[in-house]
Order: sequence, then structure tokens, then C-alpha cells
Amino acid sequence: MPTTMPTDPESLKALLESIAAMGTAALVLITIGAGLVGLALLLWGRVLHRAVLALIAFPMGMGLGAILAARIDLNVWLGALTGAITLTILVIVLARVVWALLAGLWLGALAAMIAGILCLGDITPATQPGWNPTYQSLAQAAWDTGNLAITAAGAGAGVAGLILGLFLPRATVIAVTSMLGASLLFNAVLTLTGLWAPTFQARMMANPLLMMGIGAGVMLLGVIHQSIGEVRARRARAVADEDEDEAPADIRKPPPRRARG
Repeated sequence: MPTTMPTDPESLKALLESIAAMGTAALVLITIGAGLVGLALLLWGRVLHRAVLALIAFPMGMGLGAILAARIDLNVWLGALTGAITLTILVIVLARVVWALLAGLWLGALAAMIAGILCLGDITPATQPGWNPTYQSLAQAAWDTGNLAITAAGAGAGVAGLILGLFLPRATVIAVTSMLGASLLFNAVLTLTGLWAPTFQARMMANPLLMMGIGAGVMLLGVIHQSIGEVRARRARAVADEDEDEAPADIRKPPPRRARG
């Protein structure tokens, strides 16, 4: 399941209310834009991944640079521009490391969530009369029951994801961009559905397992599509290399001179 996909109805409702304060038209435009970005990541993330990192790093660098400039009494705009350029160059150069870190965080969060579900066991409203659990209370109950197991599962999966990301960079980019794209696209569709069919949205959010399944299915489609594109691109490069090796030598070039003994 994409870890960036909100499954907490209260959190998503608060986010929607804060954006909706700007007006329905603004909400629709922002949502459609996020959905288009998600679709692009889902289908072509392996090609666009460095551009995505640059688009994220530039505003983050501006904010960090402005904060640092204010603390050391430098021009704020100069600090913001310097921070934006520096961070953007770093993430582009270290793209493999960035995506490996994201893969580790994703797998770690997923493993911790699964371990927490297993630790809950039979703790359900049926076995706890009068208890109406929320996502926060369930998470707290799971942590109180098996915090050591949750920590071990999350840390182990996170380190494994980091190692795999460093040694399998292309597969990692495909998996993580598909996850992010599926999350953005699914959330955009869910938000737009809530504007015109709020009862349907409520039924969807009341069934988190269904939401998880749909999100995982959309992500799998992205992984398959990008993997096929990657295989085709590699075959095309291999054919081009073979054609270049088999090309006849240019007879117009003079023969190489022999070295004098």
C-alpha cells in the first residue's frame, strides 16, 4: 500500500476543509493538477524521476536557504536562491541515494504497519465492549502491545529497502514512482468524488481494506507499464550498439601511422 495515501478519514477531512476554504474552483484545479502529476509519475516515472526531484528540491531549498540566511544576517533572497540551487544539484547528482532512502522509508513503514496489525490480534470492538476505536487509538494499542516487534520489523525492512535501492536503482525508481503516482492519482479521484458524490466517498473511506487494494492495484499497473518500457528501451539501446559496432569503417580516413621503433 502506498504509505502516502491517507487512510484516516479525520486527517483527509481536515485537509479537504483547509483547501476548500479557498473555494471549490481552486480545490478542483489543485486536485486535477495533483492527479495529472500522479498519472505522469505512474506511467513515466522512470524518465521523469530527476525532474520530479528537482521540482521538489527547489522550493525546499528556497525555504531552508531563507531560514539559514535570516539566522546569519544575510540577504534572504540570496540565501533562498543559493539554497534552492544547491539542494537541486545535490538531489539530481545523488538521485540514486534519494530514491533508495525513499524505498527504505516506504518498506519500513509498510513492515511496521503489518507488524502492528499482527500485534493487535483479537483486540477488536467485539472483544472490548464500549470501545469505539480510531486509527490513532488502534496505532497506540498496537504500539503498547508490541513496540519491540514493530520497531524491529520497520528497521529491518527499511535497511533492506535501502540496500536494494542502492544495488537495483532502476527497479527502485520504477517501484517508488509508481507508488507515489498511484497515491496522488487515487487521492485526486477520491477528492473529486467527494465533491459530487459524498456518500460514495464515505462508503469508500469506511472500508480501508478496499482502498488499500485499489491503491495497490493501481501501483501494480504502473510498475508493469514502466517495466515494459524499461525493457524496450534497453533492447533498443542494445540494437543501436550492435549496429554501431557492425558499421563499416570510414575509408576516407587515413590509415593509422605506425609507431617508430
